[in-house]
Amino acid sequence: MKRISEGGDWVDPVFHDGRNGEAAAATRRLPVLLHRAREALAMHFRKVFLVHDLTDPQWRVLRILSESDEIDVSNLARRSYLMGPSLSRILRDLTARGLIVRRVSSGDARRFFHALTPQGRRLLGEVSPEFNPIYRDIERRLGIERIKRLNASLAELLEVVQLTPEQSGEEAAGQAGEGRPGKARTKRRRARAGRSAER
Repeated sequence: MKRISEGGDWVDPVFHDGRNGEAAAATRRLPVLLHRAREALAMHFRKVFLVHDLTDPQWRVLRILSESDEIDVSNLARRSYLMGPSLSRILRDLTARGLIVRRVSSGDARRFFHALTPQGRRLLGEVSPEFNPIYRDIERRLGIERIKRLNASLAELLEVVQLTPEQSGEEAAGQAGEGRPGKARTKRRRARAGRSAER
């Protein structure tokens, strides 16, 4: 069976849905490029993680915990985009290393909160500056204005793909009535792009 190349990734023709070929290829290439970009960036950060015996998901959990005094497991899972079994294993390993501590809710014995220990905060303070050369290299190669535009586009993409089909239809109808995107939504996108640029 003949196969069609999309940016170096081979796809069976059966997966094409009959839309304009250029549009379909562009849309299908998007997740491929996002995945490749993430992995390419992760390779640089993993060099730092290895020195400190950390993994990408472990660092994600530590960074989220650093933003609050303590967080319950359900909110931590939502913010870290980690599945329950993986998150449980990470929390167990970080606790064993003395980097975080667990507390049982006084009102619900089934609810657990986690927080960084002083040792955990010291580790974050030690590791975080080691990322600075990576960020500076990206800024040198792309330029800060292109990075800001990319952050804004990715924030908009995230908002779109998180909508359900019903929400997407309602939003499109709302925009048609207003003639332009709502100011509040535009402000939210800009705020998310700014937070992304800080990380």
